[in-house]
Amino acid sequence: MNKVWPYSNPTETYEYYDFPFCKPKIVMPHMMTLGQVLRGDRLVNSLYPMHMKRQVPRTVICSRPMTEMDILKFKNAIDQNYMFELFVGELPIDRPFGVKSSMGVEDSPDAPERYFLVNYLDFIIGYNEREVVSANVTRELNLEHLVDITEWKEGMVVQFSYSVHWTPLPHIPPSQALELQLKSTMPHGHSNMDIHWLAIINSFVLMLLILSLFLLIIVKVVRSDLSRYLQIPDEELNAVEEETGWKLLHADVFRAPKHRLFFCSAVGAGAQLTSMMFMVVLVGCIGTYYQRGAVASAAVISYMVTALLGGFVSANLYQKLGGEKWAWNIFITALSFMGPAFLIWSFLNTVAIFYGSTAAFPFPTILLMFAMWACVTFPLTVLGGIIGRHRSIKQAQAEGNPFPCKTNKLAREIPACRWYQSPVTQMFASGFLPFSAIYIELHYIFNSVWGPRIYFLYGILLLAFTMLLLVAGTVTVLFTYFHLNAEDHRWWWRSFGSGVAVSAFFYLYCIYFFLQTGMTGFLQCSFFFLYSLLAAHGIALTLGCVSFYCTYFFVLYIYSRIKVPPVQSKPKTQRAAISAVERLTHNVLRGLAEVVACAADEACQEGGGKPRLPAAVLLSEPCHSLVQEDGDFAASSDRVRRLSFGGSELRRMARLWAALDAVHRLNCQGRTATQRELFYRALAEGRLFASQSVMDQALRDCVGALRLGRPQLGIFTAEKGLLAGDIAFCDPSRVASVAAQGASGTSIGESMLSHDQTIQVGSKAQFVLVVEKDTVFQHLLHSQLLATLPLILVTGRGYPDILTRRFLQRLQRIAPHLPQLYLGDYDPDGVAIFLLYRTSCAHLRWLGLHQEDVKKLPDRAGIALSTRDRALRASLLRREELQTQPALAEQVRSMTSKFELEALHATYAGEGMALQFIPEKVKLQAWI
Repeated sequence: MNKVWPYSNPTETYEYYDFPFCKPKIVMPHMMTLGQVLRGDRLVNSLYPMHMKRQVPRTVICSRPMTEMDILKFKNAIDQNYMFELFVGELPIDRPFGVKSSMGVEDSPDAPERYFLVNYLDFIIGYNEREVVSANVTRELNLEHLVDITEWKEGMVVQFSYSVHWTPLPHIPPSQALELQLKSTMPHGHSNMDIHWLAIINSFVLMLLILSLFLLIIVKVVRSDLSRYLQIPDEELNAVEEETGWKLLHADVFRAPKHRLFFCSAVGAGAQLTSMMFMVVLVGCIGTYYQRGAVASAAVISYMVTALLGGFVSANLYQKLGGEKWAWNIFITALSFMGPAFLIWSFLNTVAIFYGSTAAFPFPTILLMFAMWACVTFPLTVLGGIIGRHRSIKQAQAEGNPFPCKTNKLAREIPACRWYQSPVTQMFASGFLPFSAIYIELHYIFNSVWGPRIYFLYGILLLAFTMLLLVAGTVTVLFTYFHLNAEDHRWWWRSFGSGVAVSAFFYLYCIYFFLQTGMTGFLQCSFFFLYSLLAAHGIALTLGCVSFYCTYFFVLYIYSRIKVPPVQSKPKTQRAAISAVERLTHNVLRGLAEVVACAADEACQEGGGKPRLPAAVLLSEPCHSLVQEDGDFAASSDRVRRLSFGGSELRRMARLWAALDAVHRLNCQGRTATQRELFYRALAEGRLFASQSVMDQALRDCVGALRLGRPQLGIFTAEKGLLAGDIAFCDPSRVASVAAQGASGTSIGESMLSHDQTIQVGSKAQFVLVVEKDTVFQHLLHSQLLATLPLILVTGRGYPDILTRRFLQRLQRIAPHLPQLYLGDYDPDGVAIFLLYRTSCAHLRWLGLHQEDVKKLPDRAGIALSTRDRALRASLLRREELQTQPALAEQVRSMTSKFELEALHATYAGEGMALQFIPEKVKLQAWI
C-alpha cells in the first residue's frame, strides 16, 4: 500500500493507514528511492496475500468495527474524491475510496445522498511465465464491491475482502510491463496523440518562421553595417562615427554591469540549471522515467554533477569583468537557486508537517539532501569556480584584454529612448514570443506534475525546450541590437532580463491553470504557488543565462570586426606641440648656420673679431601661463628674456633641448606623462637633471620657448589637491558624475579642467574655503560644516600644485559671486602659501589665522620661530606683494611665534572650529 490523496489536490498526500482501513499488526515500510520519498510515497506492507498463479476466491481479510468518527472520516474523504494507491510488484494501481449516489429506495430526486465505501478488491493479475506483467482492480463497482456507510449505527462492522484472478499474457514482455501499465492509465492516451503532435508541429512551424525572420533581419542588417564600416578608410572613420549608432558604444559596450557579482552568480546558476535540464530530458528520450520518482532522482543527481559547470561559468565571467570578491561570487553562485529553494521548502515542509501530510520530508531524507549539497554540490561549485578563475587569468596573461574594445573610465551619456526601445517593450516581446513556443506543451506537463500520471513524451519536450532556447536567444539578440543602435550600452542585465520575462509569463500561466482546476485548501494552494514560483525562478536563471550568452557572443562578434578609431591618432594639441618643437629646432639650426657664416664674414664680426651670438630662444619668465585657467600661453602677462648660447647658460640650454626632445617623443607617440615620470626617464638617460626642480625649470623653459601651455604639450602634474562640497562635474558626451562628497574628498585632476567638462556649482553654495593642510581639510569634511554652511572646500595639501590653482581660476570665472577665502597657519609658511595662491588667484582673501585670532589662544599653543622661519619672514617683507598690502605686512611683522590650525582645533572643543570659528569669521567678513 502507498498513499492517499484528494483527486483535485495531488500534493496533499497522506499515509494509507491514516484512515480506518484494516492494517497488519506490524506495519513494515518498504525500501524506496530518493525520488519516491520526494514525491510523498510511503510504501508499506498490506493484508492482501498473493501467490503466483494461485486463484483466490472472495475472501474476507478482516472485519473492522467502525466508530462514528471513522464513518465521518470516510464520508469526508468520499466527498473530496479521495484516491488510494497500491503496488502489485512494481505495477501501480489507484482507485477511489468510494462513491456517492443520490438514488434513494423510491428513486425520489429529493432523497438524501448515500455514501458507499469500496470494501472489496477484485484483482486481475496477468503473468508471463514467472513474471507479473499486468495488474488491475475491477473498475465496475456494483453492490457486491460496496458497503453503505450513509448512517452510522451502534456496533457497526465493515468487512474488507479481496479476490485474485490470474490470467496468462504471453504477448507482454516483462521489460515493457511497467510502460504498458502506465500508458493504459493515461487520461490522454493514444486517442489524442495525433492532436498533440499536430499542435507541436504547428507551434514548431510558427517558431521556425519567427526564428528565420529574426535571423534574416539580424544577419542582413549587421552584415550591411559591418561591410559599410570595413570599407571606410581610417582617415574618414572619425567623420563616419557621428552617423552610426551601435559603433559609437565601442568604448562603453564592455563596461562591467552594476552588481556584477550577483550578475555573474545568476549566469553561473543558470548555466548549471540549463545543463541539468538537458541531461534530464535527454535521459528521458533514451529511456523514459517509468519508475515513480525517477525524474526527481535524476534531477537531483544532475544538479549535483553540473555544479562544476555553474562555478566555472560564474567565476570565469566574473574574472573577465574585473571582479575581486571571487570567493563571495562562488558562494552566491551556489546559493542562487538553492537559497530560494531552501526557503520555499522550509515553509512548505512546515505546512506539510502541520497537516500530517507525507509531502513532508522525513528527517533522514533532510539530512541526506543537506549532506549531498554540502559534500558534493558546494565543493564542485568551488572547484569549478577556481578552475574558471584561473583559466580567465591565464587567458588575460596570454591574450590581454578579454574584450575586443577598451573601456573608457567615464560612461557615455545615454539618450532618451522611444517607447518601442524601452525595457518594458523588450521584456514583453522577449517574454511572450518564447513562451508561445512552449505554451501547448505546458498543458501536458502541468497535468502530469499536478496529477497522478507520469509524463513520457520527452522527445516532444526536447523539441519544445530547444525551440524555447532558440527563440529566447534570437529575440534577445534582436532587441539588444535595437537598443545598442539607440546608443544604450546597458545590455548586460537587459539581456538576462529576457529570461525573467519568460518566467513572468510562465507564472501567469500557472495562475490560469490553477483557476481551471479544482485545487482547494491552504496546503495545496501553498504548494502549487510556491513551487511554481521556484520553477519560475529556475526558468528565469536558465533562459537568462542562454539569452545573455547569445547576446554576449553577438556583441563580441560585431565589435571584434569593426575598425575602432586608432588610439594612436594625435589630437590637434599634440600635432601643435610636435610642429612647435620642430619649428623651434629649425630656427635654432638656422641661427647656428648664421653663427658659422658670421665667423667667416668680417662685416659680421664685433669686438675683436669674435662672431656675434644670435638670440637662440625667446623665453617668458616667470611663465605664469603655467597656471592659466585654460592652460594656454599668455605672453602679454609674462616678462620676456632671451636665452642665448652663452657659457653660463649652456647647461640650461642643454637641459632645455633634452626636455624638448622628451616632449617631442611623448607627443609623437600620442601619449601623456607627468612631470615626475619625465624626470625619472631623463634620470635614466643622463645626468643633466639632478633633481625634480631642475626638470621643472626645464619644462618652464619649454613652455616659454614653444608658446604653448603645459597641457597642450601632454605634460600633466600628479593629482595633489582635494575638493569637496556642493559641486559636480559633467561631460556633454557622458553621464554626470557624482558630486564631490567622497569619504576623503575628490582629487582635482586634469579632466576637471578640460574644455568639454562642465562644472555645476550648487545654488546654495555661499563661498569657497581654501585650507592649507590636508588634516584640517579632513576634519572639516567629516564635521557638520558642509551641512550647516554650504560651501566648496579645497586644499592644496601645503604648497599648492598647478592644477589646484588652475581650478580656483576656473571656479572664479564660473561663479564670480562666490568669495574665495584662505585658511592657513599663523606663520611665515602659511603666508608664503597664501601668496603662492595669489600669484594666479588674485581674488583670494586671507580669512585667518590672524593676529586677533591667536590672541584668544593660550600661550602654550605657540611655537617659537626657527631660523628658517625668521629668514622666510624677512624675505616676505621684502616682496612687492606685501609692500602693496599694509594689513598683510603688519600681520607678518607681528609673527613672533607661530600658531598652527591644529592648535585652534584643540582649543575649540569638538567641532568648534567648524561650527563656531569659521561661521563667525565669514559672517563678520573678517578677511584680508
